[in-house]
This record gives sequence, structure tokens and C-alpha cells, in this order.
Amino acid sequence: MGKKKRKGKCEACGNSPRVLAQIESGDWVCSSCLREIRGPQRPKHLATPEQIARLRERGFSVPDDLPKAEYRRLCAMNTLRDRGVPCHSSATLEQLEDLERRTYVNQRSVNVAGVSHSNGDGTSRQQIISRCSAGEALILRHEADNPFDRNAIAVLRQNGEQLGYLSREDAAEVLENAKQGWQYVPVISKILDDGIRGHFLGVGVSLVYAHPTVDRGTIEKHVAELCAKFRQAY
Repeated sequence: MGKKKRKGKCEACGNSPRVLAQIESGDWVCSSCLREIRGPQRPKHLATPEQIARLRERGFSVPDDLPKAEYRRLCAMNTLRDRGVPCHSSATLEQLEDLERRTYVNQRSVNVAGVSHSNGDGTSRQQIISRCSAGEALILRHEADNPFDRNAIAVLRQNGEQLGYLSREDAAEVLENAKQGWQYVPVISKILDDGIRGHFLGVGVSLVYAHPTVDRGTIEKHVAELCAKFRQAY
């Protein structure tokens, strides 16, 4: 109801002129008649019936008049419990959000840049990449003295062999966050090879990152699981 609007005579009450809305039947009615047709509206501060149903499916016993603020709090609690993070049922939304930041490990996909070039010591990055495989954990190293970009971050194997760099945009973001204590671990997600002779190999990386308060053991466990997943996939 109320998909279109125009001015004219209401086809329900006959009053004119009015701003009219077209309802599902095709009639044009004024706002007063539209409110009567729609009936009482659910207060905006309450969660929708669909939201309440989702919580009940997850085992929460909630009333039909659940406030939206409580809905958000219970959703945050459900997310943490799904991750195996213990949280008190009386915790506030702010406490739950803080707990999520301190315990959550995430990742995003990036591609290593500069893979077609050779390293400063003359080694071929292409040859190094050919020896790599999916599921290999890598190292990031900031090159503050890099003449082309002071934010440059090299991507290395555990033995120190360099595959290339993070893109300029990714490096700037990672460096800024790292200064605030955020933790990063790159993992090879796949070796990019289109199979065409003369084309270069590329490296897809899953960049794992975590809030400064996440303990190292949690990050290492996440990285180990991610490495196993990529090795199995490829």
C-alpha cells in the first residue's frame, strides 16, 4: 500500500483536495483513510515479528513486544556463543561488543603485488612462488626506508624469501592499524596460474587480522585451521 502518490479526490471518503496514496486494490485514498485501512502500526522501538521469530529459533524466550535495543543485545550474545565465547546473560550490549572485539579473529582476501619483479638480491619471485603452496603461513615486514613508498610492506615466506608486496592501499591500512596494536598474519589461499605460457604466477592471500587484545594463542589456532582448510582445498 502507498506505492504511488498524487493530489485529488479520495475514493474512500470523497474529500478533496487531498494528497492520495494508491493501495493494493488500485484505489486512491487520503492519509486518514490509509491509516484506517492499515490499522494500528507496530511502534518503531519494538523488534519486528520476523526478528522475534529468529531469536526464538535460536532458543531465546522473548516476548512479542521485545524492544529493538534488547534484540540487538541478544543477537550479539548469540554471535559470541556460536563462536564458543562464554558471556553472561546479563551483559550489556556495550560489554558484549567489547568482548567480541577482544576475541574475534577475521580475515580478508588480498593479492600480492610486484610478483613479476626480481628481488634486490637477484632472486626471481616467480621461481620462489613456484615453490609455494596453498595453506602456507607468511610474514609481513615493513620497509620504512623503501624509496618508493615509506609504507611499503614486503610479503615473505618463513625462510625470508620475498614474494612481493602488499598493494599501496593495503599497506597503508595495515601499517596504520598495526601502530594501534592490531595483529596480522598472511596465509596463502591459492597460487594464481591461468595456465598460459609466458604469463606470471600470482599469489592470493588471506590476511588474518585481530584486535590488539586477542591473545596470540587464539590467533595461532585460527591460522592453523585456515592453513589446513586451504591445503585440503588445493
